[in-house]
Amino acid sequence: MSEQMIQYTEQSVASLEHIKENFDSAYSYIIFEKSSGNIANDGFEDIIDTLSASHEKKINYRMVENKENNRRFLVVKMSPYKKEEYLNSILLLSLSKNINLFMYDPP
Repeated sequence: MSEQMIQYTEQSVASLEHIKENFDSAYSYIIFEKSSGNIANDGFEDIIDTLSASHEKKINYRMVENKENNRRFLVVKMSPYKKEEYLNSILLLSLSKNINLFMYDPP
């Protein structure tokens, strides 16, 4: 993996609403959710590698995991001006059908 900014959080009540509470309104976010199947092999590493290779080499992301509900989230923070570039990179990936993708823009 390339150099990235990473934070890892384990929470007992991880949910999209809880994750959104920590958003900085000056940034856009892409959230990947894996909620079924093998969480250990979630495909997030491929996403991180692709975004790192396609962009400024350093991406700001964090992983949030809820072991009780077998859910894991990859939260990527980005400039609203770069969101289109990030989305184009993601479209080149073959994402698992068990991964949901959400996009949040500043108000």
